[in-house]
Amino acid sequence: MDNIFRILPIIISLWVWSCAAAVNAEPLTVFAAASTKGPMDEIVTIAKNYNIEVTTVYAGSSLLARQIENGAPADVFISAHPLWIDRLNNKSIIKPQSITAIASNKLVLIVGKKTFKKNNTPDTISPENAIKQYLQPGLLNGFLAVADPSHVPAGMYAKEALTDIGLWDDLQDKLARTLDVTAALALVVNGEAPIGIVYASDVTDAVVMVSVFNNSNHSPIIYTAAAIKHYDNKKNTTAMQFIDILKSDDGKNAFIKSGFTEPTEKLTR
Repeated sequence: MDNIFRILPIIISLWVWSCAAAVNAEPLTVFAAASTKGPMDEIVTIAKNYNIEVTTVYAGSSLLARQIENGAPADVFISAHPLWIDRLNNKSIIKPQSITAIASNKLVLIVGKKTFKKNNTPDTISPENAIKQYLQPGLLNGFLAVADPSHVPAGMYAKEALTDIGLWDDLQDKLARTLDVTAALALVVNGEAPIGIVYASDVTDAVVMVSVFNNSNHSPIIYTAAAIKHYDNKKNTTAMQFIDILKSDDGKNAFIKSGFTEPTEKLTR
């Protein structure tokens, strides 16, 4: 009995230490497309209910993918285009079984509040007419704000859409290319560009959405999540738990409330 009382403090100390270690566990690092910040901020809060602490890094999907390739300490990657998930998968950097389509979006044209011409309403003007109207000759700062079409998903979709409606070649000298879609939005909000192409989920009260591209104008916009391969099995397990949260009703609702939609099609791998 005396032995029990002698080791009881040790047992209690070990229990307290293990609880503290769990509370202070290293956060899960999630690299996410800049356009997902709204819903992701909510999902990070949801994850706390599952004892998962999350640190988020937001930027253009291509930039994040390159950082992960170069060894950046990411645990989960959320891309606005499956291309960058495929790239990492082909390099055996992510867990193939974790690849999941989590949301879709729409591509829209926006103008600044001061630039907006009230005689046109968002549902009666085509993308072609909107661009021609707001990029007319002589208009101050007459540039179309768009995420860089060479590698940023929003810009890649925009290039496809502009090509499909026959305006891509005419707009080469009228593009204000940005590092990500959030920066394109900022140019319009700040009046540095009269018009821009962003996602529907990016639209705020500071701009007016004047037109929506048809889904047939570009490839399906599919936000895709995947877990990065680790030797640490605990990290692998936690990353998969976080992806389960993204797929849950709470995760889906967070995206839908922010202007996203459910995935338009399933991914095939």
